[in-house]
Formats: sequence, structure tokens, C-alpha cells
Amino acid sequence: MDVEVIVPTLNAGRTLQRCLESLQTQTTTVRVTVVDCGSIDDTLSIAKKYADRVLNSGHRGVSAQRNLGALGSKADLLGFVDADMVLEVGVVSDVVDQISGGAVGVVVPEISFGSTYWARVRAYERSFYEGVDSPEAARFFIRDLFVQAGGYDERLSAVEDFAMDRAIRALGPIGRTESIIRHDEGDLRFLNACRKKASYASGMSNYLRIYGWHELRGFLFGRSYFRKPFSLMREPRLGLGVIALKFGETAAVSANIARETQKKTGLRVFSRKQSD
Repeated sequence: MDVEVIVPTLNAGRTLQRCLESLQTQTTTVRVTVVDCGSIDDTLSIAKKYADRVLNSGHRGVSAQRNLGALGSKADLLGFVDADMVLEVGVVSDVVDQISGGAVGVVVPEISFGSTYWARVRAYERSFYEGVDSPEAARFFIRDLFVQAGGYDERLSAVEDFAMDRAIRALGPIGRTESIIRHDEGDLRFLNACRKKASYASGMSNYLRIYGWHELRGFLFGRSYFRKPFSLMREPRLGLGVIALKFGETAAVSANIARETQKKTGLRVFSRKQSD
């Protein structure tokens, strides 16, 4: 079974080499495509050294990058990982086993690592996802079914992976690997995490408009600690950090949505006044 992994990039020089090296050392042979969208650091030089293909998608966003990589692939199985991810050596082999067993898509569990308190908080948060599919999206797919599902929704600038997962689950069962992906959070800071989440506001608004609140609610509240919040207090210092981070991220997203709504409302009012 031919496997191709597509890695979208934008100024990913700090983490990309480790990501691509982890793909090269898989126990199952993998073809690697990097799809860049305008990096100005050393991302492209690293990509050209380690990847089989390097493409440029312009500035159209991560969904377009992933779809462009898939468009030129003839592999039986497509995978999509981010440039700040490091794969254990058995990930692709486990994925192939899941697909051979009847799965149409495969979730690879993630753990986080990093150098700051907030990176440890993120890692603690992710520990509650173990064995639970809802917070994590499938990232490996049978190519023909990926195409049938329509690929990643380019209308979304966030939670596009959740939309793709939703589409592929309609076509068959989803598998889950034993091997994991390690997600490099680097020197994650509270305000940076909130700002990053705020940048998802437009994508979440679009997802809500296209798919409805019921679907978005599953993504936002599918974490086990929402059902059993006291479980966070197994490690109080980290648990309180998770609570603070979730409140901060929620506030940042809400503020961004409010600003965008106000801006759109103002434009409509101005447009009406111009036409009067």
C-alpha cells in the first residue's frame, strides 16, 4: 500500500526538520510532500532537503495546502500532519494495519511537549483525550474516499480537520493507532495561546453557519473533563492551568467573533446609508 504524507508549512523552520526526519524513519516507506504558502524563513531549504515534493500554494490557507498536496498524489493512502509534529516510528505501519482491517480513516493520538508551564498544561489537557475520538480528528484516509468526501473544506480557516473527520466518518469506520504523534508546543505562553485560538474565530463562525451548532458543540465540548470537571484536580496546579487556559481561549474567541460581527453590521449599515 503506497502512503503519502502531506505537510502544510508557513515559517516552520524551528520544527520542520524533526517532523520530516520522523517521516523518513517510519518502519513503512512514506512519500513526503511539503506544501508551503509563503514562508520567509528557512522552511523551504529544509523541505527541499528532506521531502520528495515541495509545492507552493500561494496564500490560500491550510485547507488549500492540504488539498493541493492530495491533488497531485497517486498514493493509495493519504496522511496529513503539521510541521510541529513528530511521529513515532510505528505510526504509519499502525495506520496501514487499521486500513487493512477495514477502516476508511485513522486517528493518531497526540501528546504535547514543550519548555514552559503552559506547554505542560497543554500536555495535561491532551492526556484527557486518551481513548476518546471526539476531540481528535482522523488524519489518514483512503485516497479515493478522501476525494469522495470532498477533501478539506476551503471555506474554513479553523476546525477544518474536524469537518473532514465528520465527512469521512459518514463513509465508514474510523481506526485509531497505538503509536502516537508528539506535538511540539515550544515555549508556549498564555497570551500566545489565546491569540492563536482567537485567530480561529472566523473559521468557527463559518463552521457554525455551514454545519450548525450541534456539530460544533461536539468539537468544543467533547472533552471528558467537561463531563467530569473534578478529574482535572488529580494534578491541581496543572488542572487550574487548564481551567484558566480554557477561559482565556474562550474569551479571546468570543471577543474576536464580537468584533467581526460588529464590523459586518457596521458595513451593512454603511452600505444601506450609501444606497439611500
